[in-house]
This record gives sequence, structure tokens and C-alpha cells, in this order.
Amino acid sequence: MMNKVLKWILILCTASSVVNAILYGVTGSMDRLISLFGGAGMGVLAAIILLFNRKKQ
Repeated sequence: MMNKVLKWILILCTASSVVNAILYGVTGSMDRLISLFGGAGMGVLAAIILLFNRKKQ
């Protein structure tokens, strides 16, 4: 169950990062750049946890 949740978190973080990157490219707003880094960081964290959970199984 946890793997499914982490996969969805990873997918949502990736989608959020893509949307924020597009919005940053269009607007140049620093708020979008900060959101982009936040989404990327959460995605990396979810991927690391998912990787460690798979190694345990």
C-alpha cells in the first residue's frame, strides 16, 4: 500500500514540477522557481523512500 502512495506522490510531484517550469518560463516569477525546487525536492525524497522500500522487500 505504501508503495502505491509513494508512486502517486512521485507522479504528482513530477507533474507539479513540469507545470511550474512552464509557468516560470512564461512569467519569469521567482515564486514559480521556488515552487519548482520544492516539487523537485519532494519528488526526489519520495523516489528515495520508494527505492529503499523496494530493497527491503
